[in-house]
Amino acid sequence: MSTFSFRQRIRKSIQNETLQTALDNNSERRLRVKALAFESIPDWRERRQRAHRIRADVIDHLDEYLDQFVANAQANGIIVHRARDAKEAIEIVLKISKQYQSPITQNPHRQIQKYGQRRDRTQSHA
Repeated sequence: MSTFSFRQRIRKSIQNETLQTALDNNSERRLRVKALAFESIPDWRERRQRAHRIRADVIDHLDEYLDQFVANAQANGIIVHRARDAKEAIEIVLKISKQYQSPITQNPHRQIQKYGQRRDRTQSHA
């Protein structure tokens, strides 16, 4: 589908009063159900605040947690590979796949190209 036809469909959908009413009703219903679900948890506010504190702590100490994870993985016999960027990660994967004669090595450049296209699409929608 071309960008032009996609935009045409968007404009048409925005002008569709029935669709807009249905979307509004759906949104209101979801918000209402979400509020009811949260209210059914006795201490949801405290849990939410605790989750935010845990998340902030993990972000603040991410390097330490990652080092701890790697150490535990290696202690359990797992080989850990670290890459500086996506390109190096792909190189590591291709090297391992060649070592084990994986089908991914049949056309590694195509695999890299496909990965890059998926990554670009994901980033453009973020």
